[in-house]
Amino acid sequence: MTTEYTIDHHLNPYLRKLELKPKHTLCHELGAGSPCLKCECPGLDLHFWRKICKQCSCRMDEHDVIVSSELDHGAHIRKLLMGHVFSPTPSQNENLNYSHNPSTAIFHKRGYSSGENTINTIVKPSVPLHKKNDDGDELYGRINKTRTPRTEPVNKPNSRISNSLHMSPNAKDNATYNHGNGNKTLENDRHFSEYTWLPQGPTIESVMTYMNALPFKERPIQGTEGDQVRRTKLAYQLPYHDSDPTACKSLVNDVDKKLHQTFVDTIKSKVVGVGQIVDNIPNKSKNFSTQTNDYQNVDCHNCNTHTTNSTVLVDTSQGPGKDLFHPNCFKCDTCEQLLVDLLYFFHDGKYYCGRHYGEKMYSRCFGCDELIFQREYTVAEEKEWHVEHFCCFGCDMALGGHKYCTKDEKPFCIPCYMNKFAKKCLTCNEKIAPDCQRLTHNGEHWHASASCFRCETCLTPLHGLPFMLMANKIFCSGNCKRKFQQ
Repeated sequence: MTTEYTIDHHLNPYLRKLELKPKHTLCHELGAGSPCLKCECPGLDLHFWRKICKQCSCRMDEHDVIVSSELDHGAHIRKLLMGHVFSPTPSQNENLNYSHNPSTAIFHKRGYSSGENTINTIVKPSVPLHKKNDDGDELYGRINKTRTPRTEPVNKPNSRISNSLHMSPNAKDNATYNHGNGNKTLENDRHFSEYTWLPQGPTIESVMTYMNALPFKERPIQGTEGDQVRRTKLAYQLPYHDSDPTACKSLVNDVDKKLHQTFVDTIKSKVVGVGQIVDNIPNKSKNFSTQTNDYQNVDCHNCNTHTTNSTVLVDTSQGPGKDLFHPNCFKCDTCEQLLVDLLYFFHDGKYYCGRHYGEKMYSRCFGCDELIFQREYTVAEEKEWHVEHFCCFGCDMALGGHKYCTKDEKPFCIPCYMNKFAKKCLTCNEKIAPDCQRLTHNGEHWHASASCFRCETCLTPLHGLPFMLMANKIFCSGNCKRKFQQ
């Protein structure tokens, strides 16, 4: 009698991990099928080097690409350029309460806040605030709690954050508060708004005052338009291939790679920074522990007006720049978009997003969206291209020395243009070549020739003459039209 043995991989966690290793995702598969925000294409089908959709030719950032929190674009850029990484130790994990979803954390520090002053909010933990409390303990999380004794009535405006800032109307009755131990207990915290990103600030009140100062569509609340706007701006303002030379497909030799690495090193050491939220309160206290910076006599760097009309400001003194901004004035000097995640690039006294800082330093290839570090490149249609990337947007045929046509600023070879965009002549039913003259009327098209644009009855050429259109036929007069009807 023989006994058969089976190997249980669960007995060896290492083998089990190898068995269940995650599937690799190719770069051009990321976000596949994501809906386009500009047109009604079937979904994102990313070209393998152009960084546009093969279905509709819209950019990747013009599609609503949703990725897991582990692949957050903003967190990756900050890690590449600033080295910000949050990986709690086991002891620090005791200070993080996870609710329902491991990627959703409520910040909690036992014994740190007193009774009614405790305020919690649910956020996606990507780049934490890293502060110390009065006892010198390290605090990790996205929001700091204030332990300053309350000096204002609770019902006064701005004295504390209203629950309605975090809860949906149906959820207000589902939250209970345990003031005895200073903790909030949420019976149904799924109803709380989850921010996919929050800035750094001295207190939760400061952070939420900043968020409420932004237009609603700019607030990155999960599942809202603001969340989608943040994803779009991250992809547009912070091209990943600008910050990571290994992500560039256009770097073909060591000289180009060294130039790109020098570009990134300069950004890290002299250019990049993250705006901090600061309270804009007059400094009247004599108690050093409660003093605040007095920004009342400082103008906003963007609009050049006093900052007295804003209770919170964006401060760049922790990085290059050393300036102050109103919340809605912290914008890229080129595209004038609010700087996403408060990440800025400082150059010659101005603040830029990553995309437009890069374009101040180097030309950007219109074909692949990467910066051009090569000495030789092509200039065509008032745009710059890598030499090998000036090719047809339909079939990728090199266009150097060939005729081509442009559609929406994109070049196409003649065959691709004919297949995709050429209009059909109403008379001969043949496509009208781009080098042929064309006549258009009420959405109908004709070759501008005597053989196509002519009276249906008497065959008189009508180019430049009055004509009548009936049943897709053109006539020179009412008499010819009646004869045709008979």
